[in-house]
Amino acid sequence: MSRLTAADRMRRLLAVIPWVSGRGEVALSEISDRFDYPMDRLRRDLTEVVQFVGVHPYTPDMLIEVYLDDENERVSFALADYFTSPLRLTPEEGLSLVSAGLGLLGSSAGQDSALERALHKVADRFGVSLGQELDVSLGGADPVVVDQAMAAVQTNHSVTIDYYSLHRGETTLRTVEPHRIFSEQGEWYMRGFCQLADEVRTFRLDRVMALKIDDATFAPVAQPDAGTFAASEDDIRVTLELDPSAAWVAEAFPVEEVAQTGTTLRVTLAVSSLIWLERLLLQLGTQARVVAAVPDLPPNLVPAAAKKILDRYRS
Repeated sequence: MSRLTAADRMRRLLAVIPWVSGRGEVALSEISDRFDYPMDRLRRDLTEVVQFVGVHPYTPDMLIEVYLDDENERVSFALADYFTSPLRLTPEEGLSLVSAGLGLLGSSAGQDSALERALHKVADRFGVSLGQELDVSLGGADPVVVDQAMAAVQTNHSVTIDYYSLHRGETTLRTVEPHRIFSEQGEWYMRGFCQLADEVRTFRLDRVMALKIDDATFAPVAQPDAGTFAASEDDIRVTLELDPSAAWVAEAFPVEEVAQTGTTLRVTLAVSSLIWLERLLLQLGTQARVVAAVPDLPPNLVPAAAKKILDRYRS
């Protein structure tokens, strides 16, 4: 048997776990032969890797249990509840899965492989066919505004925008030197130097009421800000009070303020997508409480999101 790299072992484990789970108890020798997995390495990975696989907060009910019978050299798994729950994909998630799968197929498309058959099933569920061209709408930004902004970035032309500020509830006329256009959390953004604010700012393009490319040009920026998410001045600011078990939020997401209050942690985040906030709050459950939001959040934000999920399961 060949010596396995870390990447080789990961690929094999990702195949071993569902294969064994679907068969109950399996002999170690059978796994070793089928997946070209050296026996000593297999034993170590089962006890040192697989049994620590799970999701936050990594309590026993969220981990994979490995039952290794050393006497008979057999193994079985008990998957965490998270892994056995039925998977419900949104249309966006389903189409993303299909697109990623088509990329993996590459030149092997049309050979009726297991992957291709699975992709056909997922695509049929969402009413599309493999190879069909799709029009994807990303966010609520005017496509003309997005195209103009991208063109201005390419030619280093300043733009004049009528921009609606959610915080102030007013529209301002601004001249911006656009450095980059990017999408994040379902919305289009323009990052550039705002002459009105005299600093680099991020603007959500769905709040640009009008955009005009100016004659003036600016010097290209050698290394524009490359972060995947840059908070805009008019994103919603939400302050959460977190129990100790949810303190991971302060490390997992960009936060603007962090304060310890007794045993709880208060964090302030810039939120550009209410859907993202809904999912976070549903994930945290009773471990988090919304202390403040500017501007105010829609009433019954979390109960309404929970109801949508329940309705989807019931249907």
